[in-house]
Amino acid sequence: MRFKASDAPRALFTCLGEDEPLWHERVLNLLLSLRTFGGRQAQAPFVACFVGGVDETARRLLERLEAEVRVVQPVKGLARHANKLRMLEMGSRTDFDVLVALDCDVVITGDVSPWLGTKAIGLKPVDVDPFVASDWRRLHRALGVPDPGELVRATSTGRMTRPYFNSGVITVPRALCDPLSRAWTESLNAVVGALESEPGLLPAHLKFFTDQLALAFALQRSGLPWAELPVQMNFPTHIEVHGACSGAEEPAVLHYHSHVDDDGFLVRPVAAAADRVADAFNVVLAEFSGSTYEGMISMRGAESGPGRLAKAARSAARSSHHRTVAWSRRMAGRAWTRS
Repeated sequence: MRFKASDAPRALFTCLGEDEPLWHERVLNLLLSLRTFGGRQAQAPFVACFVGGVDETARRLLERLEAEVRVVQPVKGLARHANKLRMLEMGSRTDFDVLVALDCDVVITGDVSPWLGTKAIGLKPVDVDPFVASDWRRLHRALGVPDPGELVRATSTGRMTRPYFNSGVITVPRALCDPLSRAWTESLNAVVGALESEPGLLPAHLKFFTDQLALAFALQRSGLPWAELPVQMNFPTHIEVHGACSGAEEPAVLHYHSHVDDDGFLVRPVAAAADRVADAFNVVLAEFSGSTYEGMISMRGAESGPGRLAKAARSAARSSHHRTVAWSRRMAGRAWTRS
């Protein structure tokens, strides 16, 4: 469904991070990108959740960019990824129509308003489904959930797969926040319990995806309405996008994972369709961070040699605190204005 400017739903953006320099920087980048490139949603409320506490320098910077900073406690008894369930607690508020729940390693590069549905949970299918048919059959059997019989298209391989989604960008109508939280929590407990009672249910390297598996089964078990988001709403920078999924519009949300250079700038996306918006974000980031931006590193070129990209990622992680402090000093005394 598309919306006119006058009737675009009211969005509340939120993300959840740890109280560590790398997370502080990612949240700041996300908020800066929303305020700069968010279009009709640029002035939307933004709630930055941090687990256990938050550094005061990061808090002041986020509040300077008109964010609400909230400290939350870990979800007891579940893996670290389960903490993102805290974002769904926003459902008790009344100042929004649709929650936009984001991973911290994304940036906003366009107006998401056209894709904010108020009747169904919005999710983008995974880039690549790491599970084969036998994995899915074992999971359905262990969890007692019938195969849904419907398929979605993985956006990088183009292969049809079970309704399995990347949880880095989820749009949730306010009325569905609490139901989704309950269903996802129950499903997480069920998936964790199944893996504990049957350790060979999945190969060890696939257990990393527990939260996304639980989300898929939560939607199937609960019957909550969901709708596919286009790849523009969760566009990967590290992998190509299949032609059947690419569409004509530029990405509105870039999912960059850890792919930044040694100054914290996005590296060149593998899919050329994201080049312009990635570069535009880097230009804005340079202005606010005071770093010199000389263009994007080629991800493929970096990966083909001894590893400039890997070295850059390690350097970026070490330098996050220094960049946050420098950003804070640079912004001290200057007014924050939005176009």
